[in-house]
Amino acid sequence: MSKTSIGDIAAAGAAYAAHASTWPTTAAEEYASRPRPQIWPWGARWWKPKDPRRDLVRAGALIAAEIERLDRASAPAPREA
Repeated sequence: MSKTSIGDIAAAGAAYAAHASTWPTTAAEEYASRPRPQIWPWGARWWKPKDPRRDLVRAGALIAAEIERLDRASAPAPREA
């Protein structure tokens, strides 16, 4: 996995979740063309919304990945035998 700044993965998850939250007020054909949320941490070429359900699944996966990253970062280093 490439290097990301701390918080980028969580911010990306939040962006997809926020975008999905616009669904009730957005016509299906306009959904993917709505602007990306300002919290999106990377360039426009990486923003690829699909539909609300898929974006919420993506948001959950990104947030889970951030939790796992935090867990690994706080885990004690393995001891040598």
